[in-house]
Amino acid sequence: MEWKKGRGKRGPLHPLVGRWRYTGDSPMGPVDCNRHFAWDLNNQWLLLDATWIGTGKGGSDYIERCYFGVLRDGALGFVSFINDGTQSQGTLTDVSNFHPKAIGFRAEMPAGIARQYYWPHDEGGLGWRVERQVITGLSTFVEHRYDRVD
Repeated sequence: MEWKKGRGKRGPLHPLVGRWRYTGDSPMGPVDCNRHFAWDLNNQWLLLDATWIGTGKGGSDYIERCYFGVLRDGALGFVSFINDGTQSQGTLTDVSNFHPKAIGFRAEMPAGIARQYYWPHDEGGLGWRVERQVITGLSTFVEHRYDRVD
């Protein structure tokens, strides 16, 4: 996989475009996660449709629709909506200490500060991690390594 940023303010988002899949174990049992990133709304927003099969409360699916792009204040960020009724918004943050090519976002959530980031993982796919702020620093909440499926 070539991890090449595009031009302009939305350029860092270009490596994410495509269909990605992760299967593995989780604290809730086996998980099958799919992420589809595609340009939308006249190529102004990168749309993410994410589905976690059978991992929601009571075994239901977790579905997220998220838009990445230039927010009203001019910052690159995201707005996310989840099928459980929750939503979040975040802005670009530097995560180069984790990986030099990673793109990350910081969000203030009802449960506290969190950050998520994407990077090219060694096996040629897409890495994704979510961390939350705790008293001692950041704690990894979830990490997946996705393979391209398109």
